Amino acid sequence: MKPASPKADVIPVIATCDVFVAGAGTGGAPATIAAARAGMKTIVCDPLYRMGGLMTDGVIDSYCFGLRIGFTPEIDAGVAALRADVHGIGKAEWFRRAAREAGAEIWFGALAVGLE
Repeated sequence: MKPASPKADVIPVIATCDVFVAGAGTGGAPATIAAARAGMKTIVCDPLYRMGGLMTDGVIDSYCFGLRIGFTPEIDAGVAALRADVHGIGKAEWFRRAAREAGAEIWFGALAVGLE
């Protein structure tokens, strides 16, 4: 079966970047910030409208055990400075601000399709 037109099977390119992060969850949010801080043109997309995944929308926003290294001290200090009434929302806002300040582009309400 042939496509209706010569270009019917081509997905249009809507953006180009050095780093594309599919998902702004517990791994994607810090990856986005790190890549953008390293000077890479970075885009992150997530179907939800907050960064942080289980730490924010999943309401698992406190620590039990484990190493608190990497972004953890910076996140904790940033969230405390925001003085958010709801800790998870403060954490999501810290991720968003840090990503934008680093120069990342954030696409909320978006699914990743056709990456090359």
